[in-house]
Amino acid sequence: MLATAFTVWGAAVSWLEIAAFMLALACVVGNVAQRLWAWPLAIVSSLLYAWLFASHRIYGDASLQLFFVLASCWGWWQWRYGRRAGQPPEARLRVVRLGTRQRLMVVGAWLLLWLLVGGVLDTFTDSDVPWLDALPTAGSVAHGHATFWLRAAAATGRGTRNVRSGSEPSR
Repeated sequence: MLATAFTVWGAAVSWLEIAAFMLALACVVGNVAQRLWAWPLAIVSSLLYAWLFASHRIYGDASLQLFFVLASCWGWWQWRYGRRAGQPPEARLRVVRLGTRQRLMVVGAWLLLWLLVGGVLDTFTDSDVPWLDALPTAGSVAHGHATFWLRAAAATGRGTRNVRSGSEPSR
């Protein structure tokens, strides 16, 4: 899977990268359409990307993919079975948006996590690009953490001011 499939502008593209990309692309299509089948595609794609990144010593992004696997397992379960507190089993969670305050908190957390993750990667790994590796890793974790708490608030009936009506997930 790590063998070169073809080269683009002097960069080798492996079969593993092609498989992970195709699954991720199908996942995005499913996410846009709010389809349940997008979750397992996210899990498999993230596992393939973790393998790819670890094989190239991009440890921050490799560990981020494992975080995505766990978040996707949780999201898949929530999408299938989750509901707001006090509602009947047939009631489903709705898609929500972050408000301005939450977005600013995510940006602040992103910068702090970037410094922390970059320092850890720079000190404890043999990564060639610890600070560049840490930037998307920190951003994804900061956003994922904010999304987790926002969904938890929505599930308990708190913080649902930004709920869009008519956004029920499809199966």
